[in-house]
Amino acid sequence: MSDVPQTNSANGAKSPEWRKIGSFVSLKKRICQHVYAETGKKNDLALFYNEGKFYAMEAWCSHMGGPLYLGDLEDYGGSCHVMCPWHSYMFDLTTGKNEIGLRQDVFQVKVESGDVYILHAAALSLNRYEGRSYSRTDSANMTRKDPCLAVQEPKLPEV
Repeated sequence: MSDVPQTNSANGAKSPEWRKIGSFVSLKKRICQHVYAETGKKNDLALFYNEGKFYAMEAWCSHMGGPLYLGDLEDYGGSCHVMCPWHSYMFDLTTGKNEIGLRQDVFQVKVESGDVYILHAAALSLNRYEGRSYSRTDSANMTRKDPCLAVQEPKLPEV
């Protein structure tokens, strides 16, 4: 794990637990994705995969709530950052910091026995939770072209 202190803004009433998100093999195929929190939109996360490592931070930009899981990853100032798709603010994937003082909470991620886990107080899923209402923005983001698909390895013909 990183020596940078990790923060967690999820519901303080529960202690964080390692939450299984999915298999390393399937999750590494996407550069970024939305991780839903059972406790509601404010606790959703963005999961990023860059150069063999996973990162997790709050899904919604601290500036005006843009969906960071739809942002582009950029090398900025020598480290990997996500660029908010709404106003182009950059956040360091490791620290959550921004050069003008904005900050995103970041969460520890580990890979164990072929699965990816995030340390978080709420139950997490790559799928929407039943009974939870979603905004029109969430619905639109589900149907638009996904900028976060990683370059797919070519499939070899079966022999």
